[in-house]
Amino acid sequence: MSPEKLIIARQSLSLTQKKAADLIQVSQRTWQQWELGQRHMHPAFWELFLIKTDCKLKEIEMKTIFSEFTQKDIKTRHGELADLTHQEEQRINKNKSFKFIDLFAGIGGIRTAFEAVGGGCVFSSEIDSHAQYTYYSNYGVVPYGDINEIEKDSIPEHEILCGGFPCQPFSHMGKREGFEHPTQGTMFHEILKIVDAKNPRVIFLENVPGILNHDN
Repeated sequence: MSPEKLIIARQSLSLTQKKAADLIQVSQRTWQQWELGQRHMHPAFWELFLIKTDCKLKEIEMKTIFSEFTQKDIKTRHGELADLTHQEEQRINKNKSFKFIDLFAGIGGIRTAFEAVGGGCVFSSEIDSHAQYTYYSNYGVVPYGDINEIEKDSIPEHEILCGGFPCQPFSHMGKREGFEHPTQGTMFHEILKIVDAKNPRVIFLENVPGILNHDN
């Protein structure tokens, strides 16, 4: 645990150094040395701290600690930051009651619902850079980009596949090009490739009513 992350975690819980130290039965001086970087905090003390404070690891580590990246950082270091935040997210969510992935994630509306009932997100993908930054601001994780470029076998195992793929080709308000649309219409097939590769128990897709009767 780095000194910076330790300070952020303590302050987010409105604890003094003494109160934080007392919780895990170490001296205030020891805690101060951890925050000053003079000593290294053993992971066991960090786990005990989380248990004692009954705090949600996801909220502390993902939303607060990973709040230092700017929109420019995400644009210029997208792959690196997506890897970094996903590794941390997968570690945090490894013991969740079920795991899901969030495709065509937007700013995370579907994710909110599945997290609310105990799910842990282990992978997200969103091509729009502005939506990526908003998603990161909301959840502390940078979504991967273009789903066409993602190796399907590299996606973690999950029980539920969630996806809000482009609806314009299937909407009654559009041209009704459907699967013939050269870009947006092909996204459904990318979902099927992931289904074939990972075999999730549940597939949850959000779209428009027109998709049910398009082209018979």
